[in-house]
Amino acid sequence: MEAVAHLRMTSDGNVYWHSLAEHLQCVAEHAARFAAPFNNPEIARYIGLLHDVGKFHPKWQQYIRSQTNENTSTEESRALRGRVD
Repeated sequence: MEAVAHLRMTSDGNVYWHSLAEHLQCVAEHAARFAAPFNNPEIARYIGLLHDVGKFHPKWQQYIRSQTNENTSTEESRALRGRVD
């Protein structure tokens, strides 16, 4: 199962899942462009790649997926909301 960075509910009720790997790559590129005038694009790129690396943890993935009740029951979803321990 692919790791998820975050999700967004569209106006028609569908769920858009943003891949964690894609998210990290996009943030890294943006950070590098932002830091280029300061002569530190590579450092910023690495920071961008690592800024959400903790979201690969299975508990975090369970929490994110619980927001749409995918892979969890209603009771489990309610219990997980807001928990990141």
